[in-house]
Amino acid sequence: MRLVALFAGLMLSAVPAAAQNMQEPASTPPAGEQAPAAEQPRAASPAETAQLVQTEFAARDRNGDGSLNQAEFSAWVGELMARRPGQASPPSEAQLTAAFARADADRNQAVSQAEMTALFSRTR
Repeated sequence: MRLVALFAGLMLSAVPAAAQNMQEPASTPPAGEQAPAAEQPRAASPAETAQLVQTEFAARDRNGDGSLNQAEFSAWVGELMARRPGQASPPSEAQLTAAFARADADRNQAVSQAEMTALFSRTR
């Protein structure tokens, strides 16, 4: 679940215009009722973030080359975003491409485990 929250932050910060379309509209409670307090998951610590990425990374690196290509990255992000509460539709190709570009810090067309960890650490 923490990875879902981290990816949600990633997607919301990577493509702000698209993020506005992804947010749920605010609802007003009936007169005399208070809105329930929103439960916000605790942000993962840097160590927890690194552990979460390490746990999943090898399984997501389908070709075993030690990094994620655009397709591997997009598949992982797409799965996480699809599990996001309130997510009406999967992320667009433009959102996935923008997220990949943001993650690929050295611009080598691949995302390493370190880059993925750094990306999640920035989006906490």
